Amino acid sequence: MNWADMTFVITPLICAFGACTGAAQEKMGWASILFAVGGFAIGYGCGIVARALGVLFLVVACKQPRAVFTFGLLIAYMLVPMAVMAGAFAGTAWLATLIARHFV
Repeated sequence: MNWADMTFVITPLICAFGACTGAAQEKMGWASILFAVGGFAIGYGCGIVARALGVLFLVVACKQPRAVFTFGLLIAYMLVPMAVMAGAFAGTAWLATLIARHFV
């Protein structure tokens, strides 16, 4: 399993956790578990995007003739999927909090 595949596996899980936590902060109680299902779906889509970007950077890095370009692309291979994953987590938690505020 490479880095891009790992972000694909972890992103839905942390987005579900973020959505459930965001809803629980607004005192949704047991209904916050329903937000975890939506967070998992959002995380799955963002995980597909993160994996595609990671694999793209990896494939392009492997075809570079110069080591300087390869190093930069491998750094991007490490950071871009993590940025997508962190953004998906923060966005899902914020969205769940916003929706939960209007229900309570």
